[in-house]
Amino acid sequence: MYKRKYNKKVRNAKEVTLDGIKFKSRLEKFTYQMLKRNNIKCDYEKIKFVLQDGFKSGCTIYQKGLEKGRKTFKKKQNTIREMTYTPDFVNENWGINKEWIIEVKGFETDSFKLKKKIFLKSLNGINANILYLMPSNQGEVLQCIELIKDLKCKKKI
Repeated sequence: MYKRKYNKKVRNAKEVTLDGIKFKSRLEKFTYQMLKRNNIKCDYEKIKFVLQDGFKSGCTIYQKGLEKGRKTFKKKQNTIREMTYTPDFVNENWGINKEWIIEVKGFETDSFKLKKKIFLKSLNGINANILYLMPSNQGEVLQCIELIKDLKCKKKI
């Protein structure tokens, strides 16, 4: 029996490749195609924001795990990894020209909702008027393209 291979992180997301870029969903691929068709230069998942630095916890941590294929409950390291956020698309030359971010989401997980709030709060420190766009279907992607084109027209004036 044939089984479709889906991205395990996001339900109904199917990985696709275009121009040598591996997209996590067909909607991301569509967004890339529309940006390219409208001559809007962008970077795909190239910028990573650190929302919280990693640290060592003062607690002793016990949690479930696997050992030789058996479930266990044992002591773990108390090192906590950093929390990061990587938006899907940012305008080209983000470091110089902070203009817009597109985060393509068909379905928002609880984890993403939390990271989005922390990320948007961190943008306040940049002191820039950044356009944060979060389309969830092709029609909204097309609206995002128009908003970015309007933004570029206003900057030229």
